[in-house]
Amino acid sequence: MSEVGVRGATGSLPAASRREIRILQAALAVLVSLRLVLALGMAPIGDEAYYWLWGQHPDLSYYDHPPLNAWLQGLMSVLFGWNLFSLRLLGWITSGATVYLLYLWSRRLYGDGWERMFWIGTLAFFATPLFYIHSHMMFMDHLLIPLVLWSLLHFSSFFEAWHRGEARWRELYIAAAIMGLAALTKYNAVFLAAGVALYILGNRRRRQLLFRPQLYLAALTTIAVLTPVIVWNFQHKLASISYNLVERQTDLLAPSLGNVRVFVLQTLLYLSPFMLWPLLKVLAFTKAEPGFSRAALGLARMTFAVSTLAVLAIASIGGAGAYWNIVAYVPLTPFMAAAMGARVQLALHYVYCLLIVGALGFNYVVAPIEAHYRTPDWESSVVHGWDQVKSEVAAAEARYKPDFIAATRYTLAAQLAFARGRDDVTSLSSRVDQFDFWWRPEEHVGQTALILTDRENPIDEDTAAQFQSIEEVVSFDIVRLGRVINTFRLQLARGYVAPRMMTPSNPAAP
Repeated sequence: MSEVGVRGATGSLPAASRREIRILQAALAVLVSLRLVLALGMAPIGDEAYYWLWGQHPDLSYYDHPPLNAWLQGLMSVLFGWNLFSLRLLGWITSGATVYLLYLWSRRLYGDGWERMFWIGTLAFFATPLFYIHSHMMFMDHLLIPLVLWSLLHFSSFFEAWHRGEARWRELYIAAAIMGLAALTKYNAVFLAAGVALYILGNRRRRQLLFRPQLYLAALTTIAVLTPVIVWNFQHKLASISYNLVERQTDLLAPSLGNVRVFVLQTLLYLSPFMLWPLLKVLAFTKAEPGFSRAALGLARMTFAVSTLAVLAIASIGGAGAYWNIVAYVPLTPFMAAAMGARVQLALHYVYCLLIVGALGFNYVVAPIEAHYRTPDWESSVVHGWDQVKSEVAAAEARYKPDFIAATRYTLAAQLAFARGRDDVTSLSSRVDQFDFWWRPEEHVGQTALILTDRENPIDEDTAAQFQSIEEVVSFDIVRLGRVINTFRLQLARGYVAPRMMTPSNPAAP
């Protein structure tokens, strides 16, 4: 049984040797170097470019997600321009914040043995594909991770004091405000709030908080931070809330145990098989000393249970990605160092990550791996060839002089806009997305559009019905290592006559 506590490391946590620390640091440096190659050599994935465009349209919130990541990405573009460095710089900043928070956690949990545990824990964290990938990709998770760690650090300090009979309300208010920032980043931060609430209900001493007004003031602090999201949703007929709670799940609705199996398999691959036993040890066998570590472990276990059960339920009715459950794993990471066990286990975990990252790097920087034996999956192929796409679009634009440029999917529109370095592309599709909140159809009646399509996203019937005529002007292949991995087409659509199909929640609909 592994043991952690605020009074320092027990005999099971040996002091660090300089040689071991240098080996851990060198291993971490390799991961950082690989990430640098990916950051500078890999074109934006569709959602990365999509969220980047949000930052070019500052607003209180957005259709798919809350606004904090977009606000910060907008700041990056103002400070450093429109380029790959600027796109992914924020991820390096948030990763640095995560490392610092892991340091603070190690000092609190492991006392005199903190240094060794810090380096083991940091390496184990970034060698976990789930965290490595989602710290690198500019999805919301890179920001969510440090905010969850930071919030729980203060919640744990508050409950440590509360169990001693001391009310450190400042810690509670800070924790609540940071939790609000986490929810301002991504909606699944609600699982953290639910975990904290259930932790309070799980003990008579903690239930006394229900009779203290400070607890409700803390809750109001979290809600106050979320004011932009609340106001935006009321301005737009609860569009984001409706999408995430109703429309998105309805689109996925197809109850099947197969969906659960896929989710479990994805989780195994994302976490690595060599992380499962340490994870089980933290959840079931780790013993924490009274005080900070016991409060932190209790909060982590409760958050894991709430998030995992909720995401499993979603997976069972329609499907869920393993990363949807990231809030479950983040609170457990400070305890992983003590649970990793033998050095060979950490080494295998690390090698597994190198293999995954190497495969992903080849897939997204060089060529889709599947292209060697079959048509590659669309998610991989569509990351490649945007310099060529940009050139073809520029040539067609110069020749046909369209009134506006569009694509048949929100990610294609965003990737084209990023490649052009100009926010002048829209998405034309029957699927509602953030572009619908920027588009004003009445301003484009009678205009001609140059529309980009690819093999998976032709012009749909609803979009075609909004033009008097459509003709293909050019078709071109994206070739990697002698294989065609995607085919793009540019279509000239004349005489825009009607707004595209939109949901009632879309204010752009006339």
